[in-house]
Amino acid sequence: MNISTLYHGSVYDFDAIDLNQGRPYKDFGQGFYCSEARSQAVGIAVRNYHIELAKIQEQDGSAKTLYKWLYTYEFPRSAMDKLSVKIFEAADKEWLQFVSENRRSAVPIHDYDIVIGPTANDRTNASIQLYFSGAYGQVGTDRAMEILLEVLMPHNLPPQTFFATNRAVQFLKRIKKERI
Repeated sequence: MNISTLYHGSVYDFDAIDLNQGRPYKDFGQGFYCSEARSQAVGIAVRNYHIELAKIQEQDGSAKTLYKWLYTYEFPRSAMDKLSVKIFEAADKEWLQFVSENRRSAVPIHDYDIVIGPTANDRTNASIQLYFSGAYGQVGTDRAMEILLEVLMPHNLPPQTFFATNRAVQFLKRIKKERI
């Protein structure tokens, strides 16, 4: 099949993708993240809903209305021939180094249009901090990275597709937006 169906879960209602709205310090950098798994995108929307709700209540105690949104996009695989794409087949040492650098930098560390690879889980930040503190051995050594990868359980990390540039986003065609 030439078309991939991708899902994006959010608490924000939007019509156009704005890459500047993405948060920095994420797996592949600041941009727009999607999944081929609808359930993963729904899970992200639910998680972010609870995070945003807690922030609102902490700030002013109000019960502002929030919604969970699921966006469905089509992406022509042929577009990847026209873009700079990095694909991580597995959560290996190269992936770990890439994710670690992105999670520690507010500025882009790469110039790819799209990055595809495993999604780091919620324990990733804590595990990466332990890694950089030397808890798994000397930072940068094969043994320290192997321990970190074991802790992250990479076989449980679902894939994600990251859009870093407007050039890449232009190939996404939204086919559905629904409140969940």
